[in-house]
Amino acid sequence: MELRRLPGPNIVTDDIIPTLKLRLIMEDWMLADGVVEQLETDRIVYVALGLVNSNYDLVTEALNSRVDAIGGFYLPEENIVYVVGNGFYGIQKYVYAHEYGHAIQDASFDLTGLGVYPTCTKPAQTCSAIMSLVEGDASLAQNQWFETYPPELESQDILSFTPPTSYFQDVPAPEYFEQNTQFPYTYGLEFVTYLYESGGWNAVNRAYQFLPETTEQIIHPEKYAQRERPIYIDYPDLTAIVTDGWEIIQSDALGEWATYLLLAYNDYDSAQQPIAEAKVAAAGWGNDRVEVLYNAETDETLLTAFWTWDSQTDANEFYNSLNAYLASRYQDTRVSDPSGTCWFLNNQKSCIYRQDKQILWLQSENLDMLDAAKEKFTAFP
Repeated sequence: MELRRLPGPNIVTDDIIPTLKLRLIMEDWMLADGVVEQLETDRIVYVALGLVNSNYDLVTEALNSRVDAIGGFYLPEENIVYVVGNGFYGIQKYVYAHEYGHAIQDASFDLTGLGVYPTCTKPAQTCSAIMSLVEGDASLAQNQWFETYPPELESQDILSFTPPTSYFQDVPAPEYFEQNTQFPYTYGLEFVTYLYESGGWNAVNRAYQFLPETTEQIIHPEKYAQRERPIYIDYPDLTAIVTDGWEIIQSDALGEWATYLLLAYNDYDSAQQPIAEAKVAAAGWGNDRVEVLYNAETDETLLTAFWTWDSQTDANEFYNSLNAYLASRYQDTRVSDPSGTCWFLNNQKSCIYRQDKQILWLQSENLDMLDAAKEKFTAFP
């Protein structure tokens, strides 16, 4: 409280729990929040984008994503801090400093009211941006606690501590999830440090009144300071092509961060673009919209993804990187198309088109649906 310059909560319940109890608590939480029902939709979307294979266990990933990477979590609706371990030693004290930081935030800013906890009720990248503020805030307070009040006999344990990458699975998660899980901590800490250096904790507190909206603002804090917002895009209404058996199951934006992950950390090893090149390709993001249509009767998917970029150079860099990703993913099985670049493999067609600063990606096993969607994007030849 003293370091964070905010009043603390009236009462906080805390508990040290073993990993087995952690799983039971997380599973109960997921069932109560309706997370499990959403996972099948998420799986279809992730597979269409190429971020995971169809056999990956998203329940395990959802469990991991609900535990702070350092080994604890705070339940705002119950005002409880949980720390994973078998005693309150150096590591647990360090973790507790982070989680108690969340309790302090909750007392002043109502974490549940931010639309992120316990589940995301905003656009996905807005939730990522807000989570980055919250986790970056707690991480900075945690670091200041350690610098100011280092445990006398346990500091070296904390300095050498390497958090586990997973609490609930024996095999590594797809690289997309590993990177995405770390985003609120790594980029969030950089974002909050930028605010802190510009005006101390008062500047961080003001951010809760003017929440970040995009992952672009987190990656480039100066864009948050300038209140740079996404460029308007004219996305067509696809409901007219939704025929019997089809439904729109996803309509959201990737944002700069997920666009970068799509290029660099997709689930096709040979198609992953070099990290430095993918970062350049995703920078200059102006806005995007992804809609996924699904037919449960035929198990067919239609992916539509539309980006606009800040400049023509930005658009060209992204197009080249996306083209390289898809060419490798589809094993260079290029087919003719008068207005774009297309590939066809395993009964699935994937096409990309560009017009000035706009890029369109369409993909489906149903060629009639793909053509019908293309006709709706009248800005493209």
